[in-house]
Amino acid sequence: MKKFILGSLLTAFVFVLCTAALADTGFQLQPGQKKALREAGREYEDLLTMAEDGDAAVVLARSGDTAQWTILEKNGEDTWRVAVTNDTIPLSVITSASLSIWDSDMRRFLLEIEKYIPSASYGGQPIIQAYRSIELTRTAEGDWLLCGACDVPFEENAEGYCPYHLLRLTKDGWLYRFFEEIMDENGWAIDRSEEIQRKTVSMEEMMPYTELSALDYPAFLSFLHAQAPTEYEHAPVATMPPLPTTPPANLPAGDAPEYVYYNTNGGKYYHADSCCPSVDPMYWPLSPVSFEKINSDKVYSRLLPCSVCGAPERTQMDAE
Repeated sequence: MKKFILGSLLTAFVFVLCTAALADTGFQLQPGQKKALREAGREYEDLLTMAEDGDAAVVLARSGDTAQWTILEKNGEDTWRVAVTNDTIPLSVITSASLSIWDSDMRRFLLEIEKYIPSASYGGQPIIQAYRSIELTRTAEGDWLLCGACDVPFEENAEGYCPYHLLRLTKDGWLYRFFEEIMDENGWAIDRSEEIQRKTVSMEEMMPYTELSALDYPAFLSFLHAQAPTEYEHAPVATMPPLPTTPPANLPAGDAPEYVYYNTNGGKYYHADSCCPSVDPMYWPLSPVSFEKINSDKVYSRLLPCSVCGAPERTQMDAE
């Protein structure tokens, strides 16, 4: 029974968190970016992922047993320079990775990493072993710093409960929050629990991990896990209504809506309901975006239709 629950938990999480990596294959370096990487001795032939926002680009590439992390900054029309490097993420923790622009106004990038159990699947889907994310930002002074992180290590699952670590830099300092990934009565992972612990982490404690060029990622993960409470009550199993098999009554099949909704904080899906039950209520209401843009604008091409609230599919022509 435990193996069934674990398999269900992990498989469901694949659907929720891992679809973006499958679509993130169209990245291509500019000649000036390749030149800067080559002159700095950085890898760029075997890219895992990359993201670009105006005069900054973040690149993750394979290099032996390591994922080389390089940040480029533009200093001319097609001239780039290597601003920051980090070689501490082991390739052994990565099956797939995706980079996205988290907040263009604040110049924030989000790196998401998924690790699957090799040669293991459940219901034809790969079983995820861990989900991790790293959020970074460039300060007004030009420094690239860590500003957020998440770690959901499914390999530490015990009887259907999995720790969920979340760390973020707020206006009041570093805030650590601990949750659990929880299941419904059928054994499917649906969302994180209510907050189990909240605590501040001092700037002094974070100092070894804040500057990206000095970040030792395995040591940071150990530090992150050490913030979790030693004793706590497990989150309650949630009771969820059955998933709809047809679009909701207010959205007739085949009738394209004027607006759909999505979570601007790293959401992977677009929704017919601004308060979709598949999304953590802390993000309600979701942000509206015209369905025309979902169909035609490449910015939203990574978003998938949510089956929970019956979001409409893109047209076949636009999907192609």
